[in-house]
Amino acid sequence: MGGLWRGLLLLLLVVPGVGAGAFLLGRASVEASAGDAQALRSAPALREALARLQTAYAVDQAAFQALQQDYAELQEQLLVLDRELTLYREVVDAGPAPGIRILDMTLQPAAAAQGWQFEVSLMRSSLDAEAASGEMTLTAYGWNEGQSELRSERLLERAQTYRLRDYQQLQGTFTLPPNFRPERVEVVLKSPGGGRVSRAFDWERLAHMGQVISAEPPVGYNGASDS
Repeated sequence: MGGLWRGLLLLLLVVPGVGAGAFLLGRASVEASAGDAQALRSAPALREALARLQTAYAVDQAAFQALQQDYAELQEQLLVLDRELTLYREVVDAGPAPGIRILDMTLQPAAAAQGWQFEVSLMRSSLDAEAASGEMTLTAYGWNEGQSELRSERLLERAQTYRLRDYQQLQGTFTLPPNFRPERVEVVLKSPGGGRVSRAFDWERLAHMGQVISAEPPVGYNGASDS
């Protein structure tokens, strides 16, 4: 009989605890379900916000690339204008003094390794109807890799002939020697009578301009040319 009472007492103590645990578990389950429902309801909004951010980023990237392209084009236009302005100044400074002047030189990388295409612009300030003629040579001054002694390299195997009354452009190609770092290029004109005209051009400037612009005749000049 005593055992029966002890069993009933134990049952009275255990049952409320079980009920409380079940209640707490049920409440947690309901709260979890409510949280999941809230997350499901907010997921579309989050996805939409993410899509808007991705679109805005893509638009910003496109705008930045367009600005970079515009900047590069403006740089090229400035280089062209600077070259034309320099050429016009040379023409104006030549004045009425007779003789041949070396106005400008341009370079462009050629397909061959260490190869370059050149263009040299000449002008003659003279009323003489007879054309002037002679030979042009190109000489590069610089260093071999690892050496500090300045040396010269003749760039053309054979001198190139010129013949002009007032204006001419000479074109051709040359190849730099291996491991040679040029500093400047000297253009030399020699006439049959012994006359000599020369002008040196900075290699870095020529090479830089050759990377972004093409060699072309001076705009707006209509001088005749004899080749």
